[in-house]
Amino acid sequence: MKTFYNWLENQEPDDIKQQIMKDDLPANLKELFRAVIRYNQQSNGNTLFRLMAKYDNIKLPMLDSHGLAKVSIPFQIRSLLRLLQAGKLPNSMFSAPLTSSSENAGSGAGIGTGGGSAYRDGAFIVVALPGKTLHDEIKYVIVDGSVADANFNKDGMTPTQFLQKELGQGKYIFIDGGEKNNQLDSFFSKMQQYNQKTNTPSQQPAPFNLRTIGIQPTEAEIKQFPDQNKIGIRNRKKGSPGYGSMHYYDKSNPQFQQFIDELKASFGL
Repeated sequence: MKTFYNWLENQEPDDIKQQIMKDDLPANLKELFRAVIRYNQQSNGNTLFRLMAKYDNIKLPMLDSHGLAKVSIPFQIRSLLRLLQAGKLPNSMFSAPLTSSSENAGSGAGIGTGGGSAYRDGAFIVVALPGKTLHDEIKYVIVDGSVADANFNKDGMTPTQFLQKELGQGKYIFIDGGEKNNQLDSFFSKMQQYNQKTNTPSQQPAPFNLRTIGIQPTEAEIKQFPDQNKIGIRNRKKGSPGYGSMHYYDKSNPQFQQFIDELKASFGL
């Protein structure tokens, strides 16, 4: 039996365009993502999952982030377009720190993902300015190698430069997170300089890594409320005592350990 990728590799370019790119991607991006699909047929082009690890242990300001990593790359670019049009993350979507540095492994008022940092296995990570949240404003878009390293050249521009031109709007900064034209060192160096320049503690509370108490990312649904002070965690662990229940924590409540004990009991830990 042919796999989907076997089938795709045997198609003519027009067939790829008809079968894969016929959706509602803007016309100015279709040629880029046709090249992206071709590039990712040959190998797993993801780079951020691997390259970001070296920045986890450096001292950084809190960088509120959200990784677009669901369904497919065309779906992720449509999601990115909606976010950039809005200029911020909707209140129904959660955010997390960009890295899992020791500085960020704190008490738990800013629960985001179960892994403690933004997802890195998709095409893009949107990032806020230091000291801001994504629910206030998006500033940076880190482009994974699955897009950034595609064999695409438009008027001398790389994929990341092309996205900057087409989607930057003079408002957003696109960072190349691939291997060919990598800008991660420069980006994180800039963030470190910001940390040294301000020499002030993060305005955001540190996140709590659910895995530290034995809760896996697939076992919990996290809800951030509009006032940014209240967080809800729904138990999705089948067979656990509190399966289906929602547990709330108010960031202004100092009784954090009580909340953790409640979670443990609910998840049967």
